Amino acid sequence: MYTHLMTSKEAVIKTADQIIEKNPKRICLTGGKFGLKLLYEMSLIHFSPSNKSFFVTDERLDCPKEEQNFESLHHVLKDFKNFDSKNFFRFIQVKDPNLSYKGMINELDQ
Repeated sequence: MYTHLMTSKEAVIKTADQIIEKNPKRICLTGGKFGLKLLYEMSLIHFSPSNKSFFVTDERLDCPKEEQNFESLHHVLKDFKNFDSKNFFRFIQVKDPNLSYKGMINELDQ
């Protein structure tokens, strides 16, 4: 049986369309090429990040600042009209996993 698998571009466009359609207050972004392409697609459709909270995943708890997902995604998001850096949350890059996610949990619990 043949199953159609989406290309990465199709997945990015579908995800961006769903974010626009559902208009969530909280958005979790993955890093890497997918996250960056998603933000690019959202910029093309004039997505407004006002009143939205963004959470960035990163499985690496101890890596150089320039390699952190937060850095690459924030670099793109900060150019969006109405983006507020105070609504951008991430795992803190430390070796102790208990310290890494505490700040994000506090924001998610609100």
